[in-house]
Amino acid sequence: MSTRKSLWWICSSKKDLKQMPTDVQDVFGYALLSEEVGFGYQKEPRKPISI
Repeated sequence: MSTRKSLWWICSSKKDLKQMPTDVQDVFGYALLSEEVGFGYQKEPRKPISI
């Protein structure tokens, strides 16, 4: 069983999320929960582009 990571709300981000439609809140809520418990989508870091 994994431990949850801390979630920090910055400025008015939580208030802004609560003002969005319920469907949007559900999508964000699932994404945040996924990151908290550690099974979120993990991208590979981008490689620098040399010019």
